[in-house]
Amino acid sequence: MKVKEELAEVEEAFENYERGGEVPDELEAEIGDLLFVTVNVARKIGLDPEVAVDRTNHKFTDRFGKLEARLKAKGVSLTDATMEQMNAEWDKARNEDQGRV
Repeated sequence: MKVKEELAEVEEAFENYERGGEVPDELEAEIGDLLFVTVNVARKIGLDPEVAVDRTNHKFTDRFGKLEARLKAKGVSLTDATMEQMNAEWDKARNEDQGRV
């Protein structure tokens, strides 16, 4: 599938970015290609890509709100939270959304 090909190109460009530190035009172009291909896949199967992105944005906002509330309940601010703490709370919110606790 074309998505896998484009994703591999993004991964390769990202590895180059990690070695150089600056976001190169190559990485931007490859991400654009991946987005374009993904939109075309959605259209091909009859989905509205804008609706898909809106749903994902809503899901992210909801989960991030849960993450933030859980950290706050523990007395931890977002600026003081470690990545491990944030990932753990994110996983809890995701599992809750998927009916797993």
